[in-house]
Amino acid sequence: MTNTDIDTIKTVLKRIEDVSADELVCSITFERFHDPVIAGNGHIYERTEIIRWIREKGT
Repeated sequence: MTNTDIDTIKTVLKRIEDVSADELVCSITFERFHDPVIAGNGHIYERTEIIRWIREKGT
């Protein structure tokens, strides 16, 4: 694991600590996360939904 990996993990953990209960929902489905993933832009999405979004929209 590189220092960059460790810094990324620290950033993600800090972001998770700062998240309120209202933010624990996917911005695509507006439902609570079951399998959240963090996109390159730092936003958190439900895995199946962001995969579907990318396949359908290409972005």
